[in-house]
Amino acid sequence: MNVSLDQLSTFGREVFRQAGLSQADAATATDTVLAADSWGIHTHGLKNLGGYVKRLNAGGINPLGQARVTAEGPAWARVDGDASLGMIGSTFSMRQAIRKAAVSGIGFAGLCNSCLGLPAATPRSQRTRA
Repeated sequence: MNVSLDQLSTFGREVFRQAGLSQADAATATDTVLAADSWGIHTHGLKNLGGYVKRLNAGGINPLGQARVTAEGPAWARVDGDASLGMIGSTFSMRQAIRKAAVSGIGFAGLCNSCLGLPAATPRSQRTRA
């Protein structure tokens, strides 16, 4: 059986939505796990969807978590992920670091309180958006 990337994306987004994530967060999470799969990092790909859903349903991950900056300087930020999926907190953190780098020439963001899987698998298209 062959399943297209579009079909996997639609499926992943719907599963995350039914588990309580916002449409935007479901898209970010799905894009990230599919990126991991497309890069051959299957340990952090869509195969983990069931585990994420179990943790979301059990309260181990906050489906409505809102990452926020808790401390910052000109080139750094400390981010609290509000117990959200790692893909959500890391995307927020990455965007903070990009904003800092645009002003200071370098940017760093540290993330805590987040279920972190493979943040480096954040799609390249998101890496340039701040």
